[in-house]
Amino acid sequence: MLPKSPGIYKIVNKKSGRIYVGSTRNLDERWGTHIRKLNTNRGSPLLQTDWNEYSRETFEFSVIELLTEVDKLLEREQFYIDTLSPFYNRSPTAGSPLGVKHTPETCTKMSVVRIGGAHTEEHKLAISRGVTSALSSPEVRERISNAMKGRDVSPETGKKLAAIFAQSFIVTNPSGENFEITNLSEFCRQNTLSQGHMSAVANGRRTQHKGWLCQHSPEMNEAADVQ
Repeated sequence: MLPKSPGIYKIVNKKSGRIYVGSTRNLDERWGTHIRKLNTNRGSPLLQTDWNEYSRETFEFSVIELLTEVDKLLEREQFYIDTLSPFYNRSPTAGSPLGVKHTPETCTKMSVVRIGGAHTEEHKLAISRGVTSALSSPEVRERISNAMKGRDVSPETGKKLAAIFAQSFIVTNPSGENFEITNLSEFCRQNTLSQGHMSAVANGRRTQHKGWLCQHSPEMNEAADVQ
């Protein structure tokens, strides 16, 4: 039975020796939270990968240090991150994904995406194909039909409306790679991301989520002007 007190803990892969270091106000509850997230593919990405490959029995949760002062948690977690260099921790900074370090090249790529920088012709073609594909979706076509009953809609307007209903996004991973997607929910599920947080990034309410960036596709911005 784990103590229900504040402390620093580690999750150890008994086969590889890889570890994850964290801090919590309640050690007993935290292990249960990790298990629930990992069993539903919502855990820390690197840890999630090995959890899926092996099994729960491969991992061991143990207490490194018990604390009585909650305000010391991040300080002590940082000490153990610096000392143990845990493989599964994406960020070298305790309690903050903003500690993830990017190369200057990656930062430039991320900046271009955030400000809506120019896209290559190949990228524009890929976006166009995505919208055209969305038009063939029965669900999207029905939603467009319901919204435009009694109105004459040109093919060009139809494409813009498809962009609205299909919700096309350009996402950038922490390595600076761009992806054009039309199903944000499924993409987030596959990459253990929060759809709500990624939507907030796209709408300017957050700067990033787990190092990922997200913006509406250029066609989506144009479509917003459709009356």
